Amino acid sequence: DGDVDGDEVSVLNAFAYTCGVGVVAKRAGADAVLNTDHSRTYLDAGDANAVLNGLSPMASLCLDFYPAMRGMAGLSAPGRRVRSGRGGGRGGGGGRGRGRG
Repeated sequence: DGDVDGDEVSVLNAFAYTCGVGVVAKRAGADAVLNTDHSRTYLDAGDANAVLNGLSPMASLCLDFYPAMRGMAGLSAPGRRVRSGRGGGRGGGGGRGRGRG
């Protein structure tokens, strides 16, 4: 397995849908395949696709792509900022451009 130099080959199949790229990579000798998709239904179809092609189900991650990649890189997922109180912020009631009496 691996590439022609004997190095380990890992494949990240982003937006995997039915994991066709992952199946081809595994059949071609990839040591590790990770399929990512936002839909468990698609990833389950990918597992069935692997079995139909004589492979065991591959690793999968059911998350939206960008939060998944941030997590794999060790970064926190960006959250929505919520401001409380008045003043300074957009929609806070005290910013510029608001009519003041």
